[in-house]
Amino acid sequence: MTALLINLIITLAEAFIGSETFARIEATVLRKEEEEKTKAQIALSGPDKKKAVLAELKIIGIDLAEWSANLLVELAVSKHNLNQNKKV
Repeated sequence: MTALLINLIITLAEAFIGSETFARIEATVLRKEEEEKTKAQIALSGPDKKKAVLAELKIIGIDLAEWSANLLVELAVSKHNLNQNKKV
């Protein structure tokens, strides 16, 4: 997927759920990523990391349908990867 297409999808998602909510989801994804780095623990698998992020979103009050939560987490990860110049 190209960066332009991912950014377009992210813009649509932000319009759908609100940019503040997407920013909170993105911050949760980044926080989980940083936790793994700072704790020097074995990295969680993709599905396990996603479960942890979804659980944390519910704790902070973001309760979305599972399909939309999964989509938004994947978009946040893609945005992070684009910002880090990683392949998406």
